Amino acid sequence: MIDIIVPMYNAQGTIEKTLESILKQNTDKTINIYLIDDYSDASYYSVLEKYKKLLNIHYYRLDKKSGPGAARNYGLDISDGRYIIFVDADDMLEDNAVETLYDAIEGNHSDIVRSSIQEIGLHGNRIVKNWNISLHGKIYRRSFIDNNKIKFFDSYSNEDMAFNMLLRLYGAKMSNIDNVTYRWFYNINSIYRKNPDESRIRDFHDITINTEKALSIAINFNCSKELIELISLEQIIQIYIRWIYMDKSKIDICVNESIKEICEVYLKFKQINMDDLIKKYNLIYNYDDYKKNELERFIYQEK
Repeated sequence: MIDIIVPMYNAQGTIEKTLESILKQNTDKTINIYLIDDYSDASYYSVLEKYKKLLNIHYYRLDKKSGPGAARNYGLDISDGRYIIFVDADDMLEDNAVETLYDAIEGNHSDIVRSSIQEIGLHGNRIVKNWNISLHGKIYRRSFIDNNKIKFFDSYSNEDMAFNMLLRLYGAKMSNIDNVTYRWFYNINSIYRKNPDESRIRDFHDITINTEKALSIAINFNCSKELIELISLEQIIQIYIRWIYMDKSKIDICVNESIKEICEVYLKFKQINMDDLIKKYNLIYNYDDYKKNELERFIYQEK
């Protein structure tokens, strides 16, 4: 059985296309859809009436607005399928997505399968392959999540990044397929994109705080030193690239402290040359463009 968990907040205008894409799945597998309403302003009654006879829909409404991480955690707690797929309420699955992902995770005996996704945004379309950060285009083995007690953090952004980071730090077996299984739509009306400056600051804050929390959990549970080294450097690069363009006066003191702690984690577990690590894992494509000396000064907290 496969559970599809869909967090929703004021998604009355988009959720039907999401459900239509699930309805079109070419699979004989049992699919249960868990719609987790994050205290939306309006009712989904008409949508539920339309689709409840066509799909195995389970609808739950949270008693206060709690964010996408909390909604997904609720979905994880109340569902029980062997495999989990997360879908956002303004996105779509490709017609063969469920069957393709299921065959891959069963055939490869993996804990996570990462496929390619189609991003449909402000500046056209692009195909993104096997992205670590998002939940899009992935299927998860529930037993690995449950056995390691992995949950989403309660931030309003980058909670999916931290969730995937924890899975990797705990040593989840991953496999990749090139198939496009997911269509991600840039939603200009999202409350998180209405103010780009605030969004940029919030994203920077959340990616930093969530990274520190995930690494702390990994250290406390004695996760692989090699994985901690790799993933801490990955995240430092992500943070550094954002930091370059940030108005430094708007970075909260606690965020600066978290950056320092993340860098200290990397330096504590650093076993091989940074150039070798970046080359081995292809962390960024044009390393020289990010000025190696400046990146190293950032890691060592040198002025």
